Amino acid sequence: MDNVAVAIPQFWANLALGALRANTVMTRLVNRDYDGTVATKGDIVNITRRGSLQVNDKLSGKQITLQTPSNQKIPVTLNKHKEVSWLIEDTASAKAITDAVNYVTDAAIAIGNEIDCDLLKLVSALENQVGSYYSALGINTILAAREKLNVLKAPTRDRYFVIAPQDETALLKLEQFTSMSWDDKNAIALQEATIGRKYGFTFLMDQNVVTTAPTGAEIGTSKRHNVAFTRDSFVLVTRPLPAPPAGSGAVSATVDEDGIAIRVTSSYSQKDGGTLWTLDVLYGVAEMNADNCGVEVITGDLTEATT
Repeated sequence: MDNVAVAIPQFWANLALGALRANTVMTRLVNRDYDGTVATKGDIVNITRRGSLQVNDKLSGKQITLQTPSNQKIPVTLNKHKEVSWLIEDTASAKAITDAVNYVTDAAIAIGNEIDCDLLKLVSALENQVGSYYSALGINTILAAREKLNVLKAPTRDRYFVIAPQDETALLKLEQFTSMSWDDKNAIALQEATIGRKYGFTFLMDQNVVTTAPTGAEIGTSKRHNVAFTRDSFVLVTRPLPAPPAGSGAVSATVDEDGIAIRVTSSYSQKDGGTLWTLDVLYGVAEMNADNCGVEVITGDLTEATT
């Protein structure tokens, strides 16, 4: 019997989940919500944003001041059902098994990129902005984003700065990020071309940062929508998809880890002479507390047209 056809979907689902997590940026940084309730596309999940607490003076001989925080329900629609499907033809060769592993990994990476893109599309709606479309990312803009978050009283821990490839290149040209006279950890930036933690942010490059085209009298290649934020700025909600109907001949497994769920389904196709595979994810994304904990950092390579 075909080794690929009888492979346990649970194994493939775990492989896919590992590949997805290892090859995404935003999904690892934002708040994630998952439970085992099976859902379908279009379902709405209510996420709770905690209400604030006040500090009160304890007066001698008086009772403590009880508070009932006003929590806010944020509805998140599970409107993203992403899938990748492919066929592995009949063969018992090692190459077929290798192909299956590679396809599962490739599919997970592709879906991970889609989730990243959907999270990064939320950035353009943020109320808070710093930067300019007429310059790449620099120290002054980083400090402006830091100041904006400080003024908003955003948490000072676990701050992230997700940047486009062009802006990563711009930072790697600055002494503050590469010269050991500024920071002995800058040796890593020189060796590995990774920035790490600077100015209170963990910097990460994401190839999916939204880039928009010039408009009007602008001349150039791109407007980039980077983001400085904390974990609770955005939320990714995933839910398990239902199992295939009994008697359909298809088998599936859904695995979840740290707020991300992924399903792998396989079935034999006599017509195609092979095993059909589908990898899919059901999710929704939303702002959670972005107006208090997130800043859009705009950069670009634009110039103004002259006449």
